[in-house]
Amino acid sequence: MDSSAITANLARYRFHIELENSIREPIYAGSMLRGAFGHALRKTSCITSPPDHDVCLLAASCPYCNLFATTSNSDQARYADVAPPIVIEAPLNMDTQQPSKRLVFNMVLIGPSLQYLSHIILAWQRAGLHGFGKQRTKGKLTHVEWLPETKPALTIYAQNESMLVAHTPNTTLTPNFPSDSINLSFTTPARLKQKGKYCNGSSITAVALLSALERKVKYMNQRYLGLNLPLTAVNDLTLSHHSLRVIHWTRYSSRQHQTMDLNGLVGNFTLTGNMQSWWPYIQLGTYLHIGKNTSFGLGQLEVLS
Repeated sequence: MDSSAITANLARYRFHIELENSIREPIYAGSMLRGAFGHALRKTSCITSPPDHDVCLLAASCPYCNLFATTSNSDQARYADVAPPIVIEAPLNMDTQQPSKRLVFNMVLIGPSLQYLSHIILAWQRAGLHGFGKQRTKGKLTHVEWLPETKPALTIYAQNESMLVAHTPNTTLTPNFPSDSINLSFTTPARLKQKGKYCNGSSITAVALLSALERKVKYMNQRYLGLNLPLTAVNDLTLSHHSLRVIHWTRYSSRQHQTMDLNGLVGNFTLTGNMQSWWPYIQLGTYLHIGKNTSFGLGQLEVLS
């Protein structure tokens, strides 16, 4: 292996839940899944039930505080409620879907969240008992797969087994990208801002996109990963041949008791230029996602070629 390769302490897992009755998933189920997970994680983790988790004596070791109700003591406080060390990934369903009795989705575990894998699996078991969606459709977590970058998927949990399969959950970033252009896609809405306004298909620029990528990767790296990343410049690359368009969708926030517009960009695009320094950021971006509301899967970046 090239000595300049970077090993990142993060991994992607796929969860399979069989439902008792069919449900019709929303356009994007990430918000529904995150809500179900947060509720279940609190029930399985919290033993003090404090009104404010910041003052709980057990906060430093609590799975709920470390995975869901994260807080920040840094000067980047604007990320305090939107940068936990987990990302829930669900498919974007733009067409009318037939009701299904299965939920299949991914979770990216970042840095310290990997030590809570058993707590996460227990929380999804509890979420199935509580139910999903408005109808509270119950389900059973049947199995969980680890999705390594260069190896076949490995089932690390099955409902009839009492132990997790041992594995080494990390990801190696390849050191070189042998081209001066790359084709990428946003597979879930990417909410990117430039000059205080959300970008649309005509206003999106390479600067806005690369700034969002660099900002997210540097913040998550500083907080959770501690990697030695190369320096970058947003004028190294140009954006071209894109089909990015705005997808309109909403979610109801039970915490804020209101419906929230979470429109964002989806589609394909090409970046061209000095790719070498940006390649580690792009690889990390496929795990960390880009823009706002990434914890429930928005801004999912995929490398096409």
